[in-house]
Amino acid sequence: MPTRKKYTYKPVTNEEALLFCKTCRDFLTDFSKGMDVNVEDYLTPDKSLRNLTLQNIFLQIIKSATNTGRKSNTIEFSNRRDPQRKNKILQAISGVPNLADENAGFTDQQIKGILCRLKELDVARSLANLKSAQVIKTERTKFWEEWLRSVQDAASFVLTFASGREFADFFGQFHGRSLILGPYFLSQQIYGIGIALACDVLKDLGGSELIKPDTHIKDVFYDLNLVKKHSDEAVLDAAVRLVELANEARQPENPEITPFQLDKMIWLCCSGTFYKTPGLKKPGQKEKLIARLRKALGR
Repeated sequence: MPTRKKYTYKPVTNEEALLFCKTCRDFLTDFSKGMDVNVEDYLTPDKSLRNLTLQNIFLQIIKSATNTGRKSNTIEFSNRRDPQRKNKILQAISGVPNLADENAGFTDQQIKGILCRLKELDVARSLANLKSAQVIKTERTKFWEEWLRSVQDAASFVLTFASGREFADFFGQFHGRSLILGPYFLSQQIYGIGIALACDVLKDLGGSELIKPDTHIKDVFYDLNLVKKHSDEAVLDAAVRLVELANEARQPENPEITPFQLDKMIWLCCSGTFYKTPGLKKPGQKEKLIARLRKALGR
């Protein structure tokens, strides 16, 4: 029986952290050559924590609740081939047209009324409505049932905030060593949302201090011995700390690096999915990225 290789944590220096970030950016630049895409469009959040509505928050939570493997492929809440699919889904369970359209002009007060109904939604009736709307076309509804529970919890949770600003003020209080407390708190409120998906929610709502410890980022950090132990919390802490060290080493005239940028650079290289352009996808190059990072860091 082969001997299992012992895992040894190897922290990075400030200069190595900066080299890590630069290598990821250079790899992404090389990877995207010949594609009609501006990678800079992916490296800042589409939303700002300071300008959120309750609708923004609710939609992001229920979208992130689908971002796990087969559930994502089953529910297809972010299906770019059918931009109206999310509206069809939400109208089937809420009775409200265009609820997924963030430019539809819903006020926070209107959203609160809708959420009051959604927190009490009947799962069986919602499944029947989704089938009638031709959104569900199979008898296997396990993932849908789980997601509807997430919708109920998301509605209840968002109703605890008077406004998007109150939500931003609450989650904006967590920084540095206490950063993990924001995702941890959120993960305790919503069925189906763990630490990684809670990071996904907050990151995409404008929390640029966060990364999502998904399978790609974990593989990169584990393979390069950059974490003290194998867990979502450890990867989040290691990635945020790496960015802090990189910023300490960068020249003052160079722009600050954010965890959000590192997250997107690694994810785009590993997934090959340039989602802002429908259908633009190429095979991911995770192993090649890891190999280049290993060579750059001398590991």
